[in-house]
Amino acid sequence: MRLSVVLDCLDPAGLVDFWRAALGYDHVGSAPGFEVLRPSAGEPPGPVYILQAVGEERLAKNRMHVDIHPPLDLGVPDPGHPPPDARAPDGATTGP
Repeated sequence: MRLSVVLDCLDPAGLVDFWRAALGYDHVGSAPGFEVLRPSAGEPPGPVYILQAVGEERLAKNRMHVDIHPPLDLGVPDPGHPPPDARAPDGATTGP
């Protein structure tokens, strides 16, 4: 499983050096509105940090969330499909 910590901010490019130094991570990529940091080579493994541009000032909500990326190639069920035990014997789903 891979974990990403996503920080919403107004200016990802303006904050990437701060977070790089604070975490001791490497800046490994950019895309419009995104900056990506990961642990430096030789350091213990840790989550990827993604700085994500948002258009609004922070009001009351938290500006961080965690994305969990399960290893679908290892048999973890795809979230878009109900697990086998949620299906009737004829293959029809029994849940919502």
